Amino acid sequence: MFSMSPQLQERLLFIALITVIFAMLSFGFMFLIGGATQRLRIGGLCSTLFIAGTGYCMSWRKAFADLCDWQNAWIGVSTLLAIGMICLYRFLLTRSKNGSDSEHD
Repeated sequence: MFSMSPQLQERLLFIALITVIFAMLSFGFMFLIGGATQRLRIGGLCSTLFIAGTGYCMSWRKAFADLCDWQNAWIGVSTLLAIGMICLYRFLLTRSKNGSDSEHD
């Protein structure tokens, strides 16, 4: 049976817990105030994915540094993740707008 080391469990579970707390707080507040528009839901999804990705980048910074032979490689990966989330947001928003336009025809 596969068993994880305590340090590996902390790296995987702690970031997941922080991400879940962030998602519950941001989405919960959004639904509580009645502002759960499609644009905000897409933004919430992308920001939650960014929080998770950046958390894992920080958690595995030594592995990134060893892999790339650059001490701050996690910052570069996190920057690429931010760019990716912006592109994903724009893609999902455009797709959402195109889908809502075709429903009204």
